[in-house]
Amino acid sequence: MIIWGSKAKEFQIGTGAFFCPNCMTESTYSHMRVSRYFTLYFIPLFPTSTLGEYVRCRSCNRELPDDVLTCTRKEIILAVQPWTCASCSNRNPSSHDKCLSCGATRTSQPPPLPPPLPPPLPLLPHREACNRLAVAALRASGIEFDQASPFQQALVSTFVFGMIQAECTKHSLAREQAHAIALSVFEDTLHYTPAAAAEGVQACIDATAPGDHNTMRAIMHRGIDGHAQCLACDIEGLSSNLKAILDQFKKTG
Repeated sequence: MIIWGSKAKEFQIGTGAFFCPNCMTESTYSHMRVSRYFTLYFIPLFPTSTLGEYVRCRSCNRELPDDVLTCTRKEIILAVQPWTCASCSNRNPSSHDKCLSCGATRTSQPPPLPPPLPPPLPLLPHREACNRLAVAALRASGIEFDQASPFQQALVSTFVFGMIQAECTKHSLAREQAHAIALSVFEDTLHYTPAAAAEGVQACIDATAPGDHNTMRAIMHRGIDGHAQCLACDIEGLSSNLKAILDQFKKTG
C-alpha cells in the first residue's frame, strides 16, 4: 500500500537586522516561509503551495508579519503607540481598533477644525495715527511738555490716553493692542522712559476700573471728546478743552 499525503513545513529564506516592535530595539531576525509539501510514506518530497511567510525575532522569539521588514523605525514606533480617539479624546492601546470609551473606530475622521482666526491687524498705522493725535494735543495745550511740571504732564498724558482709547475703539482694536499703542505713544511723542511710560499707562488702565478714580476718568472722557475735535479739525475746541483742564488744576500743580 502506498501512503501519501501532505504536511506543512517551514524553512528559513533569509536573515538580517530590523527594529523589533516587541523588543522596541534593533535585533536580528529569521525570515521564514511555510509551504505545503507532498509526502510519500510521511516523507516530504516537494512543495505544492506556499502557505505564508513570517519573521521571527531572534531576541524575543516573537513571530511577526513579514511586512514589518518594510517599515521604518519611526513607522513602527507610531504603530505601537496608543492612539487618541477623534471623537472623545480617549487614549487607547494600539491593539484596539475601537475606542474603549465611546466605541468609535480608529479610522473615524476627526471633527472639523474651527475656522481660522483672522490675521492680526497691523498696529503700525494705528500707532502712527495715535502719535499724530498726541502731537496735536501737545500743540493745543500751549505748554512745553518736556519742561512742564510732572503734574501737568500727568494731566496731558491722561487726556492723550483717552484720545488713544477712542482711536483704537474706532478701529475695533483689542484692549491689549490699545495698551501696547499707548505705551509706544508715551515713549515716542511724550518722551517718557520705558519705565515711566509703563507706569503712566498702567495708572490710566487702573483708573478705568471701578474705584476712586473719578478725576482721571473725567480727564480721559475729555480726551475722547478731544479725539472727536481733532478728527473734525476743531483745533480751537481741542485747545479750549485741554487748557480748561490745565487751568482747573493749575493751583493744585
